[in-house]
Amino acid sequence: MKRYENKSGESLKVRALRLLDGASADLNEDALTVGKSVDEILEDIRLYHAELEIQNNELESALQNIEQQKHHYQRLFNTSPFPMIVFDKHGVIDELNEAAMVHLKLHYPTQRKKSLYQMLSPDSGTTLSALLTGISDTVQTQEVELEFKRPKTTQFECVLTLYSDEDKSPYLLIMRDITSLKQLTLQNELLLKAVSATTAGIVITDPQRRVIWCNPAFNRISGYSLEDVKGHSLKGFLQGEKTDPETSLKLKNALDGLETIDIEILNYHKNGKVYWNNLVISPILEGNELRYFIGIQHDITEKKALLDAKIKMQHWDTIGQITAGISHDFNNILGIISGYQELIASINTQPELASHLDKLKSGIDRASSLVSKLLKSSQMSQEGGPLGSLKEAIEDTQSLVAEFFKSSNRVQWSVEAGLDQLVSTTDLQDVLLNLIINARNASADDNDIRVKVQYQSQFNDDKHFAVIEPTYAENYIMISVSDGGCGIAKDKFLSIFEPFNSQSKQQGSGLGLATVLAFTKQHSYGLTIKSTLGVGTILSLWMPHMPCPPDRLDTLSKEQIVMKDSLRIAVVDDEADIADITQKLLELCGHRVTIFNAPEVLLESIDDVLKSFDLLITDELMPGKVKGHNLLKALDNRLPAILMSGYSESKDVEPYKNLILHKPFTRNQLEEKVTEVMSNFKLK
Repeated sequence: MKRYENKSGESLKVRALRLLDGASADLNEDALTVGKSVDEILEDIRLYHAELEIQNNELESALQNIEQQKHHYQRLFNTSPFPMIVFDKHGVIDELNEAAMVHLKLHYPTQRKKSLYQMLSPDSGTTLSALLTGISDTVQTQEVELEFKRPKTTQFECVLTLYSDEDKSPYLLIMRDITSLKQLTLQNELLLKAVSATTAGIVITDPQRRVIWCNPAFNRISGYSLEDVKGHSLKGFLQGEKTDPETSLKLKNALDGLETIDIEILNYHKNGKVYWNNLVISPILEGNELRYFIGIQHDITEKKALLDAKIKMQHWDTIGQITAGISHDFNNILGIISGYQELIASINTQPELASHLDKLKSGIDRASSLVSKLLKSSQMSQEGGPLGSLKEAIEDTQSLVAEFFKSSNRVQWSVEAGLDQLVSTTDLQDVLLNLIINARNASADDNDIRVKVQYQSQFNDDKHFAVIEPTYAENYIMISVSDGGCGIAKDKFLSIFEPFNSQSKQQGSGLGLATVLAFTKQHSYGLTIKSTLGVGTILSLWMPHMPCPPDRLDTLSKEQIVMKDSLRIAVVDDEADIADITQKLLELCGHRVTIFNAPEVLLESIDDVLKSFDLLITDELMPGKVKGHNLLKALDNRLPAILMSGYSESKDVEPYKNLILHKPFTRNQLEEKVTEVMSNFKLK
């Protein structure tokens, strides 16, 4: 601010006194002119002089105040912690404060009169230029974010102020470094995106456990939105009648003790359905003060179902091993009974005993059939049956079903063309019949049963409950059997496959679906179930599609040889009764039989066996280290052989499955197996 002076530099007071001295000569003339005396004029001048003195003193005081304010503002400018830059409308720097020089690593004298734009990134330079072009006297202040390039890329939040002063129009830029704030904001945004995108439900509560915030996954898991639960405790929303009170108390005690807890708890969805929740809750402390609780939730309902299924599978496997062992012993007993029944029938001369023997044979057949089903349901039966075309297996099953179903139930078939799959025809027919019978037992007489056979490009695309997943394949053949029956509750899905567990009131062995499960696991197929109470059930078998060349589907012709009058046969079995009845049945066919109760003896003298016998018939399971398959391995296809077994295990007897004769067997079955083995051996 400048003092008020005339062009010669005289103050108003000095000028006034000079004028008074020069005017005294004219006073008399002036007095005559204005009609006043000289004294009156002098008085007026003295008053005017006094008034000028007062005004000059006020001006001097004002100038001092302005100087003080200027000094004060200059000190504020220099000592401000915020960087400040003064520049003109062209961006030329006029002044920098200490903070600006420190932040930007600049030196004032060297930077004065240089362009501010040199310090800015291109985008920020464009922003500032547009801002200066648009600013006017009526808009004195603007806020803007600018990015400075030196000494490193730094973000500043700036307040730009215009001070109009003729053509200079100086601008003051007050800056606040927000680089760390921007980075923190970016990190917070990324964290919020991650928390919002995660599949885990996340909830934050205050110390009183009232909800402050939850992410979208919590809404998906529980059905409750933030608006539903904000300001409330989640206990009233998620816990219900089936929630375990002890688990709920354990959770409360952990929170009261400010302990982190990882727990599985049964919760309720907004729609009323229950689900298993893996819940982890941790207290957030600042010093010793509790500020928040943070909870992380995972819906583990499906995981627990799979775990339960695995436990049940292990349970079934254990039962299967026990069942197989019992079945093996039972088959040995049946073999003895069956053999002696046939032996008695062959020599019986009393007609009155014939009917009793027939009933005895019928009982033996029923027992043998039941043991066969037990073996299949236990998964220990690996014979697989003859291989054939899936198309033929389906057609044969259709004929059996048409003959079997005499009730008003109708079985509707939908079979896709071109089913070029090689399957175990006998076992597959058994499985299909079990599925259809199960559907019939669950349905009313007027409900149709639908069987669908078709190709699928993806396993379980409809998301049915997977009891077993199949081996991966590019395509599958799905065989589904559906009914319009009473349906099955979801928590009963796995129990229907347990042996002797029937969901219907129809009579049966209770092994049908257990057999289906065993068949599925044995062949690495898939098995799914979908059921709605009061609507019906769909059971689906998924076969990995493995196209089979047409020549594999052709039945090999077998040349039958003319049997010798008598074969020399070695029978190996540790059980004397079974060896004895096998010998008698073979002798009835005209063969000469030698019995060995210890397989070790034959193993030590294989060369003598090759010279002395035409055929070896051995049991598979015997005490000691030597089993039936060990003898067959030692023979190395140099002698025809038959492997008798109450059950078979794929690991040991897979190479010899075509040589297996299952106990109990009849004389005719024994004869047929001898003929088959001898014929195949000659063909080699």
